[in-house]
Amino acid sequence: MSTPITPIRLLLLDGVTTGTSLAFPCQDYTAPALYITGTGTITAGTLIVEEAYWPPDLGSTYAGTWSTIYTIVPPATTAAASIDLTALTGGSPGKQMSIKLTGPNAYANVRVRVGATVTGGGTVSVELVATV
Repeated sequence: MSTPITPIRLLLLDGVTTGTSLAFPCQDYTAPALYITGTGTITAGTLIVEEAYWPPDLGSTYAGTWSTIYTIVPPATTAAASIDLTALTGGSPGKQMSIKLTGPNAYANVRVRVGATVTGGGTVSVELVATV
């Protein structure tokens, strides 16, 4: 009999307009996905998904420049691999989008950062879901 797979769920950002999440070590998990939810009206703002590696024996979070994996921007921006952040406008419970972080062990440590403040009165939440 096989053992059921239990996903890990980690709330990276919770109802924010600014900020940076803690880093999550993705290298030990398969099928990580980010679920981004907007609440209220969002007229502008940018979310950036970033990745970095540092040796585990250092014990602290990497303080250098993180690499951008994905950027979620308003429609006026023509950045590559972008999604319209204003599409998350929708009141409560809000609208949702997801980003699949492809391939097992594809990334070392992942975090989410609000690059440009979320405006319009709404907020953004980001949850990471992955399996061992």
